[in-house]
Amino acid sequence: MRVTFLVCVLLTGVSVVAKAQPYQYQISPPGKEVKMQSVLSYELPAYPLKAQKKRMQGSGRFRITLRQDGFVDSVNVTKSTGHFLLDQAGVAALREWRFVRGAPKIIRVPIVWTLGTIKEYAPKHPWRDPKTLGIGDGEWIIVSER
Repeated sequence: MRVTFLVCVLLTGVSVVAKAQPYQYQISPPGKEVKMQSVLSYELPAYPLKAQKKRMQGSGRFRITLRQDGFVDSVNVTKSTGHFLLDQAGVAALREWRFVRGAPKIIRVPIVWTLGTIKEYAPKHPWRDPKTLGIGDGEWIIVSER
């Protein structure tokens, strides 16, 4: 079983970019020209083998609180995936991320773990309206077994 990682860009709907693209979050307020900033260092969350074997999938939202120096102070689950294993995989990965000095204090990261593909997932789940995005809102991360 192969695990692939995709990042879906919120601001352009459901377009998919490869992991080679830097993960980005918004640094402009709602209603203004959209400006994005890249994370300095990151690894995308894993899809735990135990979760795959048990056919667990779900989407969650995570809140990263940063220190002034760009290191992660804490990671909280603001919307659970419904599975402790997936929530913990998200928290573990996000804890290791590094940001530019002076980045917004709060970064919000939505993550989806799916046993299917983005084409199978997207029609069933609404993507947030780009007009409602603001400072610290990050791109969707899709973790798939395919």
